[in-house]
Amino acid sequence: MTVSFRSRELRCDATFYRSEAAEPAPCIVMAHGFGGVRSAVLPEIATAFAATGFQVFLFDYRYWGTSGGQPRGLVDLNAQRADYRAAIAHVRTLTCVDPTRVVAWGTSLSAGHVLEVAADDADLAAAVITNPYTDGRAAATIVLRTAGRRTACALLLRGIIDRIRRALGASPLRVDLVGEPGSRALITAAGAASSYRVVVPPDDHGRSPAVPARIVLDLPRDRPVTRAGSVRCPILVCVCDRDRIAPRGAAQAVARRAPLGHLQSYPVDHFGLFHEPWRSRVVRDQTDFLWNVLDPPRRTLGGPR
Repeated sequence: MTVSFRSRELRCDATFYRSEAAEPAPCIVMAHGFGGVRSAVLPEIATAFAATGFQVFLFDYRYWGTSGGQPRGLVDLNAQRADYRAAIAHVRTLTCVDPTRVVAWGTSLSAGHVLEVAADDADLAAAVITNPYTDGRAAATIVLRTAGRRTACALLLRGIIDRIRRALGASPLRVDLVGEPGSRALITAAGAASSYRVVVPPDDHGRSPAVPARIVLDLPRDRPVTRAGSVRCPILVCVCDRDRIAPRGAAQAVARRAPLGHLQSYPVDHFGLFHEPWRSRVVRDQTDFLWNVLDPPRRTLGGPR
């Protein structure tokens, strides 16, 4: 079921997956990572969660998917976190949702959003972050190491120019989100482009998304890992051991620093958790964790009995 909610006066669209629960049920609030939309890959995960008894609320950020806002494809970290908070506030008003058992779920970039939201929301019941981006400084180091100093400087220059264009009211200067090694894209790790295209289909021109370049200036200063100690709810951190995009060390630090942090590792790359057989295993592990936290008497790998 497609629904909408408001976030800072903008419309955000979501798909609501209803469970068969006869009473108000826990709800998982989900959003995509860097450059994704709610129609790509995540519906399979949301459907699996709903089959175990959860209500699931999967939404598109402003500027992405079917949600409102201009310019399209803008990655605004603060705005996306505001959208997460608005989505959580919205589901707490739904009669079919138990407002005391709302879960924030994030993948890649949205994992950092979940950390920030969970650090500020004392009423959140639990959080789950998958192949998580948690430290922009560490991520920028990976970009520099992978792309080289010359490419990194070119990306930085494009970010500065895009900021100037925004101040002048001009259209954004964009940068490719993913590309082959040696290209001037944000993510150029070997195999990343082909893996990303499997997860997020290309646009009508056969290209992966190109985003306003100003994000290049924002990411190095963004460090959600520093908020881990303020996350009071149980949080499951699912790390990919072969991740060459999201820094593993920073994600592992979240599990150590969060008072109720739990770490789960998988021998795959950044996108490996979206493919079988790992996707089913991750959903099973996360479902088990969440029911154990939210309703211990019903604990089972398949959800509530």
